[in-house]
Amino acid sequence: MRELQTALGLVAAESGICLVPASVETLRRDNVAYRPIKEKAVSPVIMSTRKGDRSPEIALLLQLVKDIYRREGIAFGV
Repeated sequence: MRELQTALGLVAAESGICLVPASVETLRRDNVAYRPIKEKAVSPVIMSTRKGDRSPEIALLLQLVKDIYRREGIAFGV
């Protein structure tokens, strides 16, 4: 979050631009305007777990991510 605030501060000071998720728009700042990107943008998601961890919660989370990726037509590596 600190890096995001720094980036938005640079934008407010007219010293840069910043690409952020739509949810960041709730962080209202003077001199910062948010504009949507027309094209659909996808960011990589990296899920790391402890080696050999077979907990049902992690398995469920991984399955949910895979289901969402399939539904959205996004390729995944695992």
